[in-house]
Amino acid sequence: MVNDVKKRTKTASTSSPTKPPVVPLSKEEIYNNVISFEESEESRFKRDHFKECFNELNKIIEDVKALKGLKTDEAKKRIAEKRIQGSMVIVKLKKLNRLDKLRLHGHRETLQKEKLQADSNRLKLQNLIYEANHLKKEINKCFSFKSEDEDIELVPVEEFLEKAPEILKGAETIEDEHTMRKARLQFELQQRKEYSKQCKDLEKDKEDVAEKTVEVKKNLNSIYPCLQEVLKTTRPIQQILNMPFEKEWEIQKLIRLLPQPLYLAYTKLCAYSEVIDKRLSVSIEGDEEEAKIIEMERKQMKDRAASDVEDSDNEVDENDFDEGMNHRKIKRRQSQIENLKQKRLDLFKHHPLSVKFNISMKDIEETFSVILNYLPALGFITVQGKFNIDSNGSVAAADIITQERILSSLYADDFAEGSPNPKTIFQLQNVQLNPNDLDKALNEKKLGKPFKWAQNLCGISFTEHLNIDQSQKLCEETVPDLIRQIRRKLRARISLYNQIKLLENGKIKDKISVRVSCILQLFVSISYPEYCVEICTKRFVQEGIVNPNDVFYRAVITRGSAKLECYICIPSNFPSDYPIFAVDLSWNDFKYNAETSAHTREIENLINNFEVKSNEELLMEQLHRTMTSFDIFLETESSQHENPEFQQEKRHSYGFQGKERSRPYNPKRNLTLFSSGSYN
Repeated sequence: MVNDVKKRTKTASTSSPTKPPVVPLSKEEIYNNVISFEESEESRFKRDHFKECFNELNKIIEDVKALKGLKTDEAKKRIAEKRIQGSMVIVKLKKLNRLDKLRLHGHRETLQKEKLQADSNRLKLQNLIYEANHLKKEINKCFSFKSEDEDIELVPVEEFLEKAPEILKGAETIEDEHTMRKARLQFELQQRKEYSKQCKDLEKDKEDVAEKTVEVKKNLNSIYPCLQEVLKTTRPIQQILNMPFEKEWEIQKLIRLLPQPLYLAYTKLCAYSEVIDKRLSVSIEGDEEEAKIIEMERKQMKDRAASDVEDSDNEVDENDFDEGMNHRKIKRRQSQIENLKQKRLDLFKHHPLSVKFNISMKDIEETFSVILNYLPALGFITVQGKFNIDSNGSVAAADIITQERILSSLYADDFAEGSPNPKTIFQLQNVQLNPNDLDKALNEKKLGKPFKWAQNLCGISFTEHLNIDQSQKLCEETVPDLIRQIRRKLRARISLYNQIKLLENGKIKDKISVRVSCILQLFVSISYPEYCVEICTKRFVQEGIVNPNDVFYRAVITRGSAKLECYICIPSNFPSDYPIFAVDLSWNDFKYNAETSAHTREIENLINNFEVKSNEELLMEQLHRTMTSFDIFLETESSQHENPEFQQEKRHSYGFQGKERSRPYNPKRNLTLFSSGSYN
């Protein structure tokens, strides 16, 4: 077959005509020709060509496999031919692969061009949108532009055409809107000048009337000394007949000026004082002249609706219209700030008159004063207290007799936390104040606290609407019980105050004949956070037995190397609830408290469940019982050691009893022998 090919080639070469000589091509021309050829081939490329080549190659492989099984010379020749055919197919596959890559490269370049074109179009679109939005804003600014004259209230067009001079009412003025506006502004200026002149004339007339009024007042004042002389001559008669008319007249004048809540409280307290409690005195304090002004304003407000009126100048000149926009904005901003400050002042402004009642007791020299203030804008009563007792530098005792301690918790959960009026939250928000800062604002104004019992005392209820009869009934029901509660708390607090003063100096009143061996080393007041961090007090805090309104103390009792720390809580409603003790005992490098020791729990239960007939010296007796229990614990515990540190000084028949091994903390009736169980 190869020889036949050579013969045909030789024959063809001999028979073909003479060809012109071939000019060799450069590398660039060859490369360009190849590229153009591949591009033309790529345009005719189809993916089905891959499939055809693979099918053809598979067929050649199968034929070769079949021919190999024959093992003949003819089969070997055919296998060589098939191998050549297979190589050609592989070459074709390589060509197809290259064409596929060229096609993919071309598509990627086309995609990249399209992406660049899309990004360019998107940027152009964004620029156009931005310009359109900018133009819209500028158009809106033009539409919303307000000139200075727009704030001026001009007379209606009909009135202008009727009253304006003819020189301002030309044909051009009526037809042209801008010219009409200018004419109306000019007419407004002329009118204001005329009104300013009239105002000056009226001011002059007002001054003339004021001069006449002064002359009339002088005449009336000349009569006043004569009337005073008449009253002086009648005073001896008033004293003889015990009829102080002048004093009653003055009081009646003040009573008429009181607002309704304070008026109800004053009348009911006076009635209770005159009929039942002679040791209760009631009075009215404050600025009478200011109260008269408020009363006059109140009467005027009935005749006209309440409205905010801005201050304006009496004279209006042409120069007033030439001020710049910036000046007007600054002035308006300052006016808003001043209005806000004024609203806050008005909100916390109290009535100039207040009701004061003094409570005194038979066997106690000190008196306690309660002052009732009324805040008309907020609509509730605030209370201030004053106790004329000298703490003599006692820091621990001073916390007991503050006005907040005495007046708070007279009734359950009445600590004056927040406002009793639900409207107050929105009123404070309206003047840009935090409702939680109400107590701070009242303290800054020195107005006291809005206790619930004070609202009832003045016949105010925020849960239901009360008429005058219901308010009087509420006030009548509150007065007797309130006075009793204040007196009861005063007695308890004074007694507690005297006890704490002694304890602060390390003194224990030993009414009981049981002698204590331990020493009260320290007795100081502590804060609520300091109380909460102690381990022995956590259960009282978690169970809500104590709260921040209570008073807290720390007592340190020592005997030898042992130390007992007592954390004492005086409830805010003392004497309704007794003081609560939490103890922490340390000895021989051991810590004993209610969390870790049953013996410490037993001591706490004994102290906190301590029952006495009178609470006049309850705290002193509780502390004395604590010290006695501390001695017994140390003596019984030390007796179990080989070298006891503490000798037995308290007589007891046994050291421990029962499964719980309780100690003899309770004294018998003869006070010389101790045992477990209740007090005998």
